[in-house]
Amino acid sequence: SPDVWYQFTPGSAGTLTVNTCGIGTNFNTVVSIHSASCPASPQTELACNDDACGASSQASAAVVAGTTYLIRVAGAGGATGSYELHVSGPE
Repeated sequence: SPDVWYQFTPGSAGTLTVNTCGIGTNFNTVVSIHSASCPASPQTELACNDDACGASSQASAAVVAGTTYLIRVAGAGGATGSYELHVSGPE
């Protein structure tokens, strides 16, 4: 599948930022952050981005301690390849 999902549960409130920007990404990515558990849907999407840094993407969202969030990395138009996922924010 061209979609890969990750779970993130912060230990404190803050801003979660995820991106695929970097030399390890070799295809056109789309990243999104969702507020609910699987299955995620457009209604649970907190942030989404395509092409923030060239063909790579970056999204940020406010998060609450102890709440589980889903991070989706997809290929624009179904593209696949390798990528580096960078995550910053609360522990």
